[in-house]
Amino acid sequence: MDRRTGLASMFAGLVAMATLGCAEPPRACSNGSAVPVASADGALNAWIFVRSCETEPRDSVHVSVLPEADPAPSGPGNAFQVEGIHSVSVDWRSEGELWIHHAAGAIFTCESPDTEVVVRCPSGVGAPPR
Repeated sequence: MDRRTGLASMFAGLVAMATLGCAEPPRACSNGSAVPVASADGALNAWIFVRSCETEPRDSVHVSVLPEADPAPSGPGNAFQVEGIHSVSVDWRSEGELWIHHAAGAIFTCESPDTEVVVRCPSGVGAPPR
C-alpha cells in the first residue's frame, strides 16, 4: 500500500469512528400490558399501556387514541404520558371527549391527538362526578 492509499484509509477510518461515536444509539423501547377502552360508538380505542425504554430509569404509563381497527400502539402515547407507574383510567364522556384520570403530583404530558378527540387530564385518582 502506498502512502496516499494508507492516508486515505486512515482518514476514512477516522471519519467512520467519529460518525459512529457521535451517532445517538437507538432507543430500544417496548410496550406492554396494553388495554383498549372503546368509545361509545366503537370507532376509537383509548389504549392504556406501560412503556419500557432501556435508556429511561423507570417505566411509564401512556395512553394513545387510535381508530378501532388499529392494533395496539408500538410507539409512545399520543394523548398522555406519565413518568413511573401510576394508576391511570380513562372515561369517554362522548365520542369526541376523553378524560384521563391519574395520580396527583405525577409529572405528565397531556395533549389531544391528531384526531377529533378533545383530551382532558384532571389530576387525582378516580373519575369526577358527571
